Amino acid sequence: MDRRLLLLSLAVGLVFAVLGGNPAVASGSCNAVNFLEGTCDAVVSGGGVDLSGESSSGGGSDAGAGVPDPGAGLECEGLAGCGVDRPLDFVVIAPPNVTLDDIVRFVPESGAAGMEPSGWIVVGLPTNFFADASRHVQAGIVLEQPAEVRFTPTSFTWDYGDGTSQTVAAPGDTWANLGLAEFSATEAGHTFVDAGPFTIRLVVAYSAEYRFGAGPFLPLAGSVPASTLELVALAGDAQTVLVGGQCSDSRRGPGC
Repeated sequence: MDRRLLLLSLAVGLVFAVLGGNPAVASGSCNAVNFLEGTCDAVVSGGGVDLSGESSSGGGSDAGAGVPDPGAGLECEGLAGCGVDRPLDFVVIAPPNVTLDDIVRFVPESGAAGMEPSGWIVVGLPTNFFADASRHVQAGIVLEQPAEVRFTPTSFTWDYGDGTSQTVAAPGDTWANLGLAEFSATEAGHTFVDAGPFTIRLVVAYSAEYRFGAGPFLPLAGSVPASTLELVALAGDAQTVLVGGQCSDSRRGPGC
């Protein structure tokens, strides 16, 4: 095919492509040949596109000024489709690497320890032990930033003072709250076999979480022990004897 005819075909296809396939009406002298040679000064109308380098409203002198900018008026600078190639300027800040060493100034509440019977032990019968510890939050400074640390009790280690100990997951409770009769076996309870004074120690282990500002709490590896709680009790034998009065008169007596 002759090169001139080929260019002519391409020009016609370009006009139809720009105008969406609709025929255009040309004013002035303009054909496909002088259009390709750059000597065409006519305005093609009917498709809404100015091919002369001037907009149909009379403003602008740059070629293609009549074609609307798809990103004009949009607040999306730097995003694809807005006609801006400059990338957004931003910096990704990694969260600080916090460990248990960074919260050493945060000391969890020690809580409290209790036992039944209170202050004394019957040799050969179960003694009930329980703790009062719950989740709590403390505010302070972590890595020179205001932060909060949340402590949650996870385990309770009882040292009964007679050479035995055990770790349980629950804090335990009184026999009454557990719906049990006195001297019933409980999870943290213990039966002493010897008489004498005993010092019972409790250590509560807490898991720790932290957060900066209003962000979510993030867990820390490991656990934090609270201060040791102590109970002192005297263990002895109990005998059943006849006494005057009833338990309604003195409910603090053995078996009442």
